Amino acid sequence: MTDLSLINAALTRTGNDPITSLSDGTTESEVAAQNYAEIVGQVLGGYPWRFCTTQQALNLLVERPPEPYLYSFQLPNDVLLLRDLRQCGMPIEYRQVGQTVQTRTKPSDTDPATTAIVATMTMLTPEVSWPPYVRKLVTMKLEALFLRAIGERYAEADARDAKVDPVTGTEWRTATTQDAQQARVINPWHTPILGVHGGRPPRSWRQ
Repeated sequence: MTDLSLINAALTRTGNDPITSLSDGTTESEVAAQNYAEIVGQVLGGYPWRFCTTQQALNLLVERPPEPYLYSFQLPNDVLLLRDLRQCGMPIEYRQVGQTVQTRTKPSDTDPATTAIVATMTMLTPEVSWPPYVRKLVTMKLEALFLRAIGERYAEADARDAKVDPVTGTEWRTATTQDAQQARVINPWHTPILGVHGGRPPRSWRQ
């Protein structure tokens, strides 16, 4: 499953010709190239999907941010949306600037593991990892795009968009229900805190 396969599925379902690449010079490829990333961002960022939501302890950077914040932390390159930032399980105030997060607090020098700054993030994951219900949402939003931009079939486009609306859409509601029903197996030794210890629990936990 690739971006091209999802785009071509939407094109053929709306009566358009498939494309060979996002740069093949056709109207269809130009419309897709200009809008695909935004549509993916809307779907993946519109709900905390289990397959692309993760927690990770952030690394403290050397440079200090402008006041009133005191510390900067590095976000992963493939983060799509920062959803939450916590320390010791409690939300903390922060400001996001590009791929960094600025805070007024940092991990304790004496206990950096249990006081780590932990981010909950939606990650930009490859299409092959998307569950079928997310692929369906992206395809339907692409269908609405092509119906509107190429065919000028506005009523049909509006009907597609209504089904994948994050608030009232029936397909969106079905997808989030299916996602909530997916069981996630969690390894008790793979957590943000244990990651600081190289995958091993703190000594106090092993006593």
